[in-house]
Amino acid sequence: MLALGAHPVELADLEELAAVAFDEQAGHIDRLRAQAVAVPSALLESPSQDWPSR
Repeated sequence: MLALGAHPVELADLEELAAVAFDEQAGHIDRLRAQAVAVPSALLESPSQDWPSR
């Protein structure tokens, strides 16, 4: 892990920066059409050898 020294930052400034960073990452998402989907964690893991391949 690499840590860089930084000047102390106020919590309010961090909250503002987080909102800006989120907007940059999610700005292209159509928020009226987007939906969240819950999936079992097993679907996100790499496939095991037990699963048949296609």
